[in-house]
Amino acid sequence: MLILPYMQFTFFKKIGFIVFLLSVFSTINRAENTAERFSAANAAYQEKNYPQAIATYTSLLDSIGDTNALLHYNLANCYYKTDSLPQAILHYEKALKISPNFDAAKQNLALCLDKADLHNSPNFDHNRLRILQTFWQMGTPLLWAILLLIGLYVAAYALWRYWTAISIKTQQKYLLGAIISLLLAGVFAWSSYSRANALFSQKEAIILAANVSLHDGPAENSIVIGAVAAGEKVHFLQKTADWALIQTNSGKTAWVQQKSIGII
Repeated sequence: MLILPYMQFTFFKKIGFIVFLLSVFSTINRAENTAERFSAANAAYQEKNYPQAIATYTSLLDSIGDTNALLHYNLANCYYKTDSLPQAILHYEKALKISPNFDAAKQNLALCLDKADLHNSPNFDHNRLRILQTFWQMGTPLLWAILLLIGLYVAAYALWRYWTAISIKTQQKYLLGAIISLLLAGVFAWSSYSRANALFSQKEAIILAANVSLHDGPAENSIVIGAVAAGEKVHFLQKTADWALIQTNSGKTAWVQQKSIGII
């Protein structure tokens, strides 16, 4: 009577092990494929085949996600080499949004803005970036979340040692450790939330086309109330199917065609 349940357990254990191996092999294959495509894009860049490099870097961003600062940086370099300055500015800004301390991206962005004659625009005042270069920006949301879990684990361990300690002095030591760990866990929780909010809240955009018309409504037949130059950074407010509501550096709120902007 005991053989059948044991055989069933062994069977499901083997199935689980096979599924685990398949998932590991699949992950390894995806990683190898990503590395090969990244190397191919780098090779195309070195050979000055910028259109091919742009296509490959863009494909990588589509497949692995839009939160890789290095890919955005490399893609921006390609656009800079092809004099597509608005697109270069967009991806340098994206790289800096993901990694605010990316010095090479800052330097290249400054060169790009200078070349586009946008360096005097207050729209590109990077005091905001300098202010945001605080302690909580030194890690990704995932890193802060891991530190949060570690902090909670240490706090739980300290509390357990507090309840099981015999001497008052030992209890005080572990209680203090638990309090400090919980305070740090709170800091890590706030840091994870803040970084995630900064990364995924889309509130700014780059104008990608030259002299984009500003409309008073989301329609072609709406009144044109001004224009905005390519490469300028604007505040992104909301969107419809084909139109986006933005606020320019001068404070003017208007509608533009959604295809004419790139969200940072």
